[in-house]
Amino acid sequence: MHQSEQAASEHSLSTQISTVTIAHGSLRYTDFRSSKSKKLEEVNARIGGTSLDGTPVINGTASLSGRRIAFQARATTPARFFSGLDAKAEIAISSDLLHAHFAGIIAKSGDLNGNIELDTPSARQTALWLGARPPDTKGFGSFSIKSYVTSADRVVELRDMHLALDGAKVTGDLSVDLHGDVPFFKGSVSADRLDLSPYIEHQRGKTERPSHRDKAGARNQSLWTL
Repeated sequence: MHQSEQAASEHSLSTQISTVTIAHGSLRYTDFRSSKSKKLEEVNARIGGTSLDGTPVINGTASLSGRRIAFQARATTPARFFSGLDAKAEIAISSDLLHAHFAGIIAKSGDLNGNIELDTPSARQTALWLGARPPDTKGFGSFSIKSYVTSADRVVELRDMHLALDGAKVTGDLSVDLHGDVPFFKGSVSADRLDLSPYIEHQRGKTERPSHRDKAGARNQSLWTL
Protein backbone atom coordinates (compact mmCIF):
# COMPACT_ATOMS: atom_id res chain seq x y z
CA MET A 1 0.00 0.00 0.00
CA HIS A 2 1.35 3.42 -0.96
CA GLN A 3 1.99 5.92 1.80
CA SER A 4 -0.77 8.25 0.50
CA GLU A 5 -3.29 5.39 0.42
CA GLN A 6 -2.36 4.35 3.94
CA ALA A 7 -2.80 7.91 5.20
CA ALA A 8 -6.21 8.16 3.53
CA SER A 9 -7.27 4.87 5.09
CA GLU A 10 -6.19 5.99 8.54
CA HIS A 11 -8.11 9.26 8.21
CA SER A 12 -11.23 7.87 6.54
CA LEU A 13 -14.45 9.42 7.76
CA SER A 14 -17.52 7.56 8.98
CA THR A 15 -20.86 9.30 8.64
CA GLN A 16 -22.64 9.48 11.96
CA ILE A 17 -25.64 11.38 13.28
CA SER A 18 -25.41 12.64 16.85
CA THR A 19 -28.47 12.89 19.04
CA VAL A 20 -30.98 15.39 17.64
CA THR A 21 -33.69 17.06 19.72
CA ILE A 22 -36.73 18.79 18.23
CA ALA A 23 -38.71 21.16 20.43
CA HIS A 24 -42.03 22.80 19.51
CA GLY A 25 -41.54 21.97 15.85
CA SER A 26 -43.96 21.28 13.02
CA LEU A 27 -44.05 18.82 10.16
CA ARG A 28 -46.28 18.72 7.08
CA TYR A 29 -46.86 15.54 5.08
CA THR A 30 -48.41 15.64 1.60
CA ASP A 31 -49.69 12.62 -0.31
CA PHE A 32 -49.08 13.65 -3.91
CA ARG A 33 -51.36 10.89 -5.18
CA SER A 34 -54.40 12.37 -3.42
CA SER A 35 -53.07 15.95 -2.93
CA LYS A 36 -54.09 15.71 0.73
CA SER A 37 -51.79 16.94 3.46
CA LYS A 38 -51.54 16.64 7.23
CA LYS A 39 -49.63 18.85 9.63
CA LEU A 40 -48.08 17.74 12.90
CA GLU A 41 -47.80 20.60 15.38
CA GLU A 42 -46.01 21.00 18.71
CA VAL A 43 -43.60 18.25 17.75
CA ASN A 44 -41.23 17.31 20.57
CA ALA A 45 -38.92 14.46 19.62
CA ARG A 46 -35.53 12.93 20.24
CA ILE A 47 -33.57 11.07 17.58
CA GLY A 48 -30.94 8.71 18.98
CA GLY A 49 -27.46 9.04 17.46
CA THR A 50 -26.35 6.35 15.02
CA SER A 51 -24.65 5.83 11.67
CA LEU A 52 -26.71 5.95 8.49
CA ASP A 53 -26.38 2.17 8.17
CA GLY A 54 -27.42 1.65 11.80
CA THR A 55 -30.74 1.79 13.59
CA PRO A 56 -31.88 5.27 14.65
CA VAL A 57 -34.76 5.48 17.10
CA ILE A 58 -37.17 8.40 17.22
CA ASN A 59 -39.33 9.01 20.29
CA GLY A 60 -41.67 11.91 20.67
CA THR A 61 -45.08 13.54 20.95
CA ALA A 62 -47.04 15.80 18.64
CA SER A 63 -50.46 17.29 18.04
CA LEU A 64 -52.50 16.11 15.05
CA SER A 65 -55.82 17.80 14.31
CA GLY A 66 -56.24 18.79 17.93
CA ARG A 67 -55.32 15.45 19.51
CA ARG A 68 -52.08 14.66 21.26
CA ILE A 69 -50.21 11.57 20.06
CA ALA A 70 -47.09 9.73 21.17
CA PHE A 71 -44.92 7.97 18.61
CA GLN A 72 -41.84 5.81 18.26
CA ALA A 73 -40.11 4.91 15.00
CA ARG A 74 -37.16 2.66 14.34
CA ALA A 75 -35.59 2.34 10.87
CA THR A 76 -33.15 -0.53 10.44
CA THR A 77 -31.69 0.76 7.16
CA PRO A 78 -32.42 4.50 6.79
CA ALA A 79 -29.80 4.95 4.08
CA ARG A 80 -31.83 2.64 1.81
CA PHE A 81 -34.97 4.73 2.34
CA PHE A 82 -33.22 8.02 1.54
CA SER A 83 -31.80 6.36 -1.59
CA GLY A 84 -35.29 5.51 -2.82
CA LEU A 85 -35.08 1.85 -1.80
CA ASP A 86 -37.30 -0.26 0.43
CA ALA A 87 -36.34 -0.04 4.11
CA LYS A 88 -37.22 -2.04 7.21
CA ALA A 89 -38.97 -0.06 9.91
CA GLU A 90 -41.07 -0.36 13.05
CA ILE A 91 -43.58 2.36 13.94
CA ALA A 92 -45.90 2.73 16.94
CA ILE A 93 -48.49 5.48 17.44
CA SER A 94 -50.68 5.99 20.49
CA SER A 95 -53.41 8.47 21.44
CA ASP A 96 -56.65 8.50 23.41
CA LEU A 97 -58.45 7.45 20.21
CA LEU A 98 -56.02 5.19 18.37
CA HIS A 99 -53.27 2.64 19.02
CA ALA A 100 -51.36 1.41 15.96
CA HIS A 101 -48.22 -0.63 15.35
CA PHE A 102 -46.45 -1.64 12.12
CA ALA A 103 -43.31 -3.73 11.63
CA GLY A 104 -42.05 -4.54 8.16
CA ILE A 105 -40.88 -2.89 4.97
CA ILE A 106 -41.86 0.62 3.87
CA ALA A 107 -41.29 1.79 0.32
CA LYS A 108 -40.52 5.40 -0.53
CA SER A 109 -43.93 5.50 -2.26
CA GLY A 110 -45.55 4.69 1.09
CA ASP A 111 -46.49 1.12 0.19
CA LEU A 112 -46.27 -1.39 3.05
CA ASN A 113 -45.28 -5.01 3.48
CA GLY A 114 -45.44 -6.30 7.05
CA ASN A 115 -47.47 -6.91 10.20
CA ILE A 116 -49.99 -4.36 11.39
CA GLU A 117 -52.05 -4.01 14.57
CA LEU A 118 -54.64 -1.30 15.18
CA ASP A 119 -57.45 -0.68 17.64
CA THR A 120 -59.78 2.21 18.42
CA PRO A 121 -62.92 2.66 20.53
CA SER A 122 -64.57 4.48 17.61
CA ALA A 123 -63.79 3.84 13.95
CA ARG A 124 -66.10 6.73 13.01
CA GLN A 125 -64.35 9.29 15.21
CA THR A 126 -60.93 8.05 14.08
CA ALA A 127 -61.89 8.44 10.43
CA LEU A 128 -63.16 11.98 11.03
CA TRP A 129 -60.00 12.83 12.97
CA LEU A 130 -57.79 11.64 10.09
CA GLY A 131 -59.79 13.58 7.51
CA ALA A 132 -61.87 10.76 6.05
CA ARG A 133 -65.64 10.88 5.71
CA PRO A 134 -67.33 7.77 7.09
CA PRO A 135 -70.62 6.57 5.55
CA ASP A 136 -73.77 8.33 6.74
CA THR A 137 -74.99 5.22 8.52
CA LYS A 138 -75.05 3.71 11.97
CA GLY A 139 -72.27 1.50 13.32
CA PHE A 140 -68.51 1.95 13.00
CA GLY A 141 -67.84 1.96 16.74
CA SER A 142 -65.14 -0.16 18.36
CA PHE A 143 -62.69 -1.54 15.81
CA SER A 144 -59.50 -3.62 15.90
CA ILE A 145 -57.43 -5.47 13.32
CA LYS A 146 -54.35 -7.65 13.31
CA SER A 147 -53.04 -8.82 9.95
CA TYR A 148 -50.16 -9.17 7.52
CA VAL A 149 -50.61 -6.32 5.04
CA THR A 150 -49.20 -5.58 1.59
CA SER A 151 -50.06 -2.54 -0.49
CA ALA A 152 -49.12 -1.59 -4.04
CA ASP A 153 -50.72 0.57 -6.71
CA ARG A 154 -53.75 1.39 -4.50
CA VAL A 155 -54.51 -2.27 -3.80
CA VAL A 156 -54.33 -3.43 -0.17
CA GLU A 157 -54.16 -7.12 0.72
CA LEU A 158 -54.78 -8.41 4.24
CA ARG A 159 -53.66 -11.97 4.96
CA ASP A 160 -54.42 -13.99 8.08
CA MET A 161 -56.66 -11.12 9.14
CA HIS A 162 -58.32 -10.96 12.56
CA LEU A 163 -60.81 -8.09 12.60
CA ALA A 164 -63.44 -6.98 15.10
CA LEU A 165 -66.05 -4.29 14.43
CA ASP A 166 -68.93 -3.39 16.73
CA GLY A 167 -68.61 -6.73 18.48
CA ALA A 168 -68.57 -8.84 15.30
CA LYS A 169 -65.42 -10.89 14.61
CA VAL A 170 -64.12 -11.56 11.09
CA THR A 171 -61.15 -13.71 10.05
CA GLY A 172 -59.65 -14.64 6.69
CA ASP A 173 -57.97 -13.00 3.69
CA LEU A 174 -59.21 -9.80 2.09
CA SER A 175 -58.16 -7.61 -0.84
CA VAL A 176 -59.31 -3.98 -1.23
CA ASP A 177 -58.97 -2.21 -4.59
CA LEU A 178 -59.06 1.59 -4.16
CA HIS A 179 -58.89 2.59 -7.82
CA GLY A 180 -62.59 3.35 -8.28
CA ASP A 181 -64.90 5.81 -6.56
CA VAL A 182 -66.14 2.92 -4.40
CA PRO A 183 -63.65 0.41 -2.89
CA PHE A 184 -63.88 -3.11 -4.36
CA PHE A 185 -63.57 -5.94 -1.84
CA LYS A 186 -62.54 -9.48 -2.71
CA GLY A 187 -61.53 -12.40 -0.52
CA SER A 188 -62.52 -15.28 1.67
CA VAL A 189 -63.64 -14.45 5.22
CA SER A 190 -65.72 -15.95 8.00
CA ALA A 191 -67.74 -14.06 10.61
CA ASP A 192 -69.25 -15.12 13.91
CA ARG A 193 -72.43 -13.16 13.12
CA LEU A 194 -73.90 -11.41 10.08
CA ASP A 195 -75.82 -8.14 10.18
CA LEU A 196 -74.85 -5.48 7.67
CA SER A 197 -78.03 -3.45 8.08
CA PRO A 198 -76.46 -0.70 10.25
CA TYR A 199 -73.78 -0.09 7.61
CA ILE A 200 -76.01 0.18 4.53
CA GLU A 201 -79.12 1.92 5.82
CA HIS A 202 -79.13 5.70 5.36
CA GLN A 203 -80.00 7.67 8.44
CA ARG A 204 -83.64 8.59 8.47
CA GLY A 205 -85.25 11.79 9.69
CA LYS A 206 -86.18 11.96 13.34
CA THR A 207 -89.90 11.94 12.50
CA GLU A 208 -89.66 9.01 10.08
CA ARG A 209 -89.78 5.53 11.52
CA PRO A 210 -88.95 2.44 9.41
CA SER A 211 -91.81 0.05 8.83
CA HIS A 212 -91.67 -3.69 9.37
CA ARG A 213 -91.36 -4.10 5.60
CA ASP A 214 -88.40 -1.69 5.49
CA LYS A 215 -86.58 -3.66 8.19
CA ALA A 216 -87.16 -6.94 6.38
CA GLY A 217 -85.95 -5.43 3.13
CA ALA A 218 -82.78 -4.17 4.82
CA ARG A 219 -82.04 -7.64 6.16
CA ASN A 220 -82.51 -9.16 2.72
CA GLN A 221 -80.32 -6.48 1.17
CA SER A 222 -77.59 -7.26 3.69
CA LEU A 223 -77.50 -10.87 2.59
CA TRP A 224 -77.53 -9.99 -1.10
CA THR A 225 -74.78 -7.41 -0.63
CA LEU A 226 -72.50 -9.99 0.98
